[in-house]
Amino acid sequence: MNWKLMKLGALLTQSKELSTAPDANRRIRVKLNVGGVEKRPVSNEVEGATNYYTRKAGQFIFGTQNFHKGAFGVIPPELDGFETSNDIPSFDVSKDCLPEWIFFYFKVGDRYKELEKLVRGVGSKRVHPKQIFEFEIPVPPVAEQLTIIEQVQASAARQRMITEESVQQLTHLTQLRQALLREAMQGQLLPQDPTDEPAAMLLKKIQAARAAIIKGGKSKAGTLFLEEAETVEGLFDIPASWAWCTLDDISVLITDGTHQTPSYTEQGRPFLSAQNIKPFRFMPEVHRYVSEEAYQEYTRIKKPELGDLLIARVGAGIGECAVIDKQIDFAFYVSLGLVKLISGFLSADYLAYMINGPFGVAYSKNNIASKGGSAGNFNLTKIRTFPIPLPPLAEQHRIVAKLAQLLQHCDALEQRIRESRRLAEQLLATALREALAPPTGT
Repeated sequence: MNWKLMKLGALLTQSKELSTAPDANRRIRVKLNVGGVEKRPVSNEVEGATNYYTRKAGQFIFGTQNFHKGAFGVIPPELDGFETSNDIPSFDVSKDCLPEWIFFYFKVGDRYKELEKLVRGVGSKRVHPKQIFEFEIPVPPVAEQLTIIEQVQASAARQRMITEESVQQLTHLTQLRQALLREAMQGQLLPQDPTDEPAAMLLKKIQAARAAIIKGGKSKAGTLFLEEAETVEGLFDIPASWAWCTLDDISVLITDGTHQTPSYTEQGRPFLSAQNIKPFRFMPEVHRYVSEEAYQEYTRIKKPELGDLLIARVGAGIGECAVIDKQIDFAFYVSLGLVKLISGFLSADYLAYMINGPFGVAYSKNNIASKGGSAGNFNLTKIRTFPIPLPPLAEQHRIVAKLAQLLQHCDALEQRIRESRRLAEQLLATALREALAPPTGT
């Protein structure tokens, strides 16, 4: 019960042992978010007039610029004799306190974040050693510190095991999702129904409907389009009742948004970009506005409608696809591709599964056109020639229903895994707070 409140200034003495032979290959860095202390990668920096100081194993160390962001720790034995500048000071710790005790004091409950109110400076804000010296921390006898630290480290080790296990489970879950999508697009997820109308006949009907739309409705309903679609080379084997085609074969229009940078307005018509879609998710809620005049100009010959597909053409999400499943009038930027399907002959959701699945992602990533230093774009020509394994229409609907059911199970499992990890982290945090709190009455 001999706990004491002691100022850090009484426990820490800043080490100022100047390095006599600075060595860029023996430098220390302290990672953010309590990520640890490690050897800094060698850089090509030019050595200047900066002083470097020799650091010792067991010293407490922090980054003055990022202490409040979790850049602190205890120097491990393998970094004994390494160096840092004065921006990363280290401290010898009094015999009355273990360096790990101070480390856990700041770590528990993210107490280090409270230091943000101490940072000073206009550009580069810093926490200076003298500022933390005024902090009072509860300090038990060294033997009790050691016992508590061992308990805390054992709990942390169990937490790491739980985290690693959950990461592995989530990885397997991602692989399962990909396997389901892969099997679905190869016709292996469900058995084929011999009574389904073959996809070859479906393609002919689509071509007839497409011709009628393009010719302004002059073709008679049900008349088969006389020009057969070009044969598409398949990426893999598919059932006999399926057919390979391109996205262009089954669409009436594939285009992109305006190439002009809009003059945005405070109110008006929604204006969307690639940021408004993720795989399977159409997210128009956060957007900018353009005037009614601009909207009419941008959508004159390419108005997005319910059931159309949107495909990201630029950015980190190149190739990501979503179905427009919300009734909203909007214009859109060149970063989005628009695919208008032949209504009544296709399942837009099936195509979204294909484009967002492993085969579709591989095609998108392998067909990015790069220009100079840009991240590249998914050219409309490549979108039009996107190879599609097309099942009979009835089977498309069955595949969509089955995938929705199976992926919903995957989502529920992922939620349970993440919740289990969250609870484990919460229990560890509670245990740490209780372990480092002084006994009642001391």
